[in-house]
Order: sequence, then structure tokens, then C-alpha cells
Amino acid sequence: LTMPKAGGKWQRIKAPGGMANNDHLSVVTHDGHTEVVTCIGGWGGGQLYYGTIDSPTNATWTGPVQLQNHTYSTWDFFPGKSVIWGKCQKPDQCNEGIHPLGTFADLASCQKAVNSSTTKYKVASYTYQHNVSSLGDYASWCYVISSFDFDPQPQSNVDSGRAPGLFPGGNIDCSNVAVDPHDRNHLLFSKGGQFHAYESKDAGLTVREFTHSSAFFVMIDTEGWFYTATQSGAFVSTDGGDKWTALHVWFLSDSPPGRVIDRVPHDFQRIVPDFRGTEIALPSDQGLHLVNRTAVKLGIFNLTIATGDMHNNMALSAIISPSTTHPGSRNLVVNLWDWNVGASWDDGATWTGWANGEASPGYCGEGGGGQALGTSGYAVMSHRSWIAVSSDGGHNWVRHNLPGGGFLGDYVRKEGSRTEPSGTW
Repeated sequence: LTMPKAGGKWQRIKAPGGMANNDHLSVVTHDGHTEVVTCIGGWGGGQLYYGTIDSPTNATWTGPVQLQNHTYSTWDFFPGKSVIWGKCQKPDQCNEGIHPLGTFADLASCQKAVNSSTTKYKVASYTYQHNVSSLGDYASWCYVISSFDFDPQPQSNVDSGRAPGLFPGGNIDCSNVAVDPHDRNHLLFSKGGQFHAYESKDAGLTVREFTHSSAFFVMIDTEGWFYTATQSGAFVSTDGGDKWTALHVWFLSDSPPGRVIDRVPHDFQRIVPDFRGTEIALPSDQGLHLVNRTAVKLGIFNLTIATGDMHNNMALSAIISPSTTHPGSRNLVVNLWDWNVGASWDDGATWTGWANGEASPGYCGEGGGGQALGTSGYAVMSHRSWIAVSSDGGHNWVRHNLPGGGFLGDYVRKEGSRTEPSGTW
């Protein structure tokens, strides 16, 4: 979508395909033209495209971007990778170009069989499924691949090899991509399902993979620094990707008071460039955080917290009942996003959670909701396909499965009351 800076209406530009809801549109100016670089596809990955903006309603798309062909002179070994991933319906029934050779006791035996098969097949690669129970019916199977579109996928207890020869580059598989604001040929991208970062300096003809493994969102800022972010945290590299350092969030806990918490993992939702000019912002389910470049240059890798007062802003529901442990006070059981369920037995003064021996609703996970039934001590909580009930103000919960997904309910009240239930369960 496009809209003039001065304001006006949004207008639509047709793309080559769909894009994931959390896809990033990376923009760069080149030779007087505005270009968009993005991944066309879904959550699990897509294909890399450049789009030159011709007008508010039209773009000229180039892609999918393909790696250049490459000739390999020797065999290469790829431990923990599978060339047949998702391409065999049964151990002996695979897509065209994949040839099952049978079962073998070990990798060496499979490799020997591969070498013997060269008179029958034009061998491009092979995959061996080790003899382990986790591979089920595929355990011990050896495969020769005669197709030269080599794209091995990570899989435990599986090894593959690539033969010498000319291999087509193929399309770039990407989940998110970011272009260098000073160089339209310089890219960072993440690959679907792998959480690794990749770099290209020639608009996708060749790439290198970083060993850093916490990448879904990626970014290059105006100073040439690299950023990645996932649920495992945000990271920065100031030296072109040779070294990656975690960005920390420091804050004080209210319970117990004064405890310092150093948190790296967050549920980061994207990396925002040019925030308030040239800053980098990292929004997450726990609020907004900013990169402090001055501190990073001094070796201090702390994010600036821009969330303000976080009290109650993550609460999806508050299940309130009279406290039985603190007379005159109240129990608060709160569904939080995205921290699981919390509990206070003294009207929020402390948040101790459930004691040993109590049946907590910890299986709820992030999300969910519920309500208390007046001052009776009865309460309900639901999430996805289950419902939990409590009869003691939230100290103990009994879980039940719902016949369908989701729950919307009510209860019969005492005559003349808007809150108190008419009976018990």
C-alpha cells in the first residue's frame, strides 16, 4: 500500500503473490527510484523479489531472485542435512529424481552403494537416514538423487553428500529480508524454518551464511550495523557479521522488591529502522525497546525501555475472589500475554503464584481468559479447547476438555443478584 507523505488515501500495488502478516518491506532509493525488497510467500518462507515503484498503484517486480550457478570440483559432506526432506511419501516411494537404494547398516555402506549406482544414475547427491528409532520406517534407508537442484534441509540423524558437477543456483528461500539503505545490492535475509542469517553483496547472486542462529527478523541500519531478532532475543553486529552480541533489557522486580532482572529473550515482533529519524526500535509483546548506539559503541549492550509503566498492561483478564489467606483482601488470578498465568493472594501487593501442592492452571500458557462468579469463590478459565474450574478462589483448578474449540458461557445467578451464582458444582 502507498500513501503520499502529505496525507491522503491508501492505494494498492499488486504483488507477485501473498506475504506473511509479519513480513517486512525493506525500502531503498537507487538511481532516483524507490525500490522495495521483500519475501513473497508465507510464514515458513518465500521467494526474494525486488520491486521498483513506478507509481502509487504500480511496481515493476524482478524475481524470484536466483543464486548463480556453481560448479563443484569435489564431493562435499553435509551432516545433519536431508536432500529428501518432504519428498518421499513412503521409504520406497519418492518424487521424481529421488531413487531409494534400500536399507544399509551404516553411512559407509550407503556411500559404497551410491558409488556403485553411478552406472545407473547420474548422481547429483545422496542422503542416508541413520538406523535410529526416531526416524521410524525411514531408518537405515539410503537414497541417490539425480536432480541437481541441491537444497538440503536440517534433520537430526540424517547425513547427505553433494557430488562434483554444475548445480543451478535456484531461488532464494527467505522469511524476511532487509536491504542496506546505502547499497541496494547488499542484503540480509533469514531462511524459512532455520533461524539463521544470510548476507548477499551482489543482490542475491551469491550468499554467505552466518553461524549466528537467532534470526527471523533482520535489519541493516544507516551505520552498516546488522541486527537480528527472534523469541530468543535481539542481537547486533557492528563488524559486518563476524561477531554477534545479545541486546539486554534490565529492570527491577516488584516481587521480591529490588531484584534486578537481566532479560534477553523477548517475543520480538519486528525490527523498525528509521525510528524517530535514524534510530532502531524493537517492539515486542512486552513493549517497545530502543537501541542505544552511543552505549553500544562503549561496549554496553542494553536496550532502552520505552514501555513506561507496565502495570496491568499485559493482563487479558482478572479473576477476582475474596482471599481466604488474607482476610479482607482479594485473590487475583490474571491471564497474561505472553507470560502464562499469575496469581496474587493479597490484592496485588505480592505475586507469589501457586504453592507446592496446589493445582495451578499453569497449562494455560500465554493467553486465555476467565471470570470469578461473584464472591462465591467459584471461577472459570478457558483457553483453546479446554476449560478449568476452581471452587476455592483460584488456589486449585480442575481441567476439562471442551467438545469444540473456544468457550463462551454464562451462569445462573441468585434471584435478585447480578453476580452471585444460584448453586454449586
